[in-house]
Amino acid sequence: MQATRTVVVTAVLVTVSACLPIPHRSDVSPLLRGQVIDARTQSPVKDAKIRLYNPRGELLAEERSDAQGRFEVKPVREWEYFVIITGDRVLSGDVTILHPDYGAATRRYFLSGSDLYRPGGPQEDLGRIQLKR
Repeated sequence: MQATRTVVVTAVLVTVSACLPIPHRSDVSPLLRGQVIDARTQSPVKDAKIRLYNPRGELLAEERSDAQGRFEVKPVREWEYFVIITGDRVLSGDVTILHPDYGAATRRYFLSGSDLYRPGGPQEDLGRIQLKR
């Protein structure tokens, strides 16, 4: 009787503790890198705006490309209060690149599974993004 009671109490505590609010910071987006180039000349595009949006279309971050057209958008982290125990976590969203002399370009990123647990945290190289005049 005592052993059964101990097992039941332990099972309830483990189950309930997974649902308790536990404040922690969680990645909302990965570290994103890339280079913006002119589609015709293949030369770097300086001062392009790189805007990061979550799947709901909310702006998370904005950066600019440097003189070599390179950019890096740091990971965005938010406070969460619950820990999701089941299911696979996913980081996804859109990156829009804007420059007044070019048309806009959009890239989508999607990371899940082992991509989320790389040394240094989740990251994605968007490569060379060509802008057309």
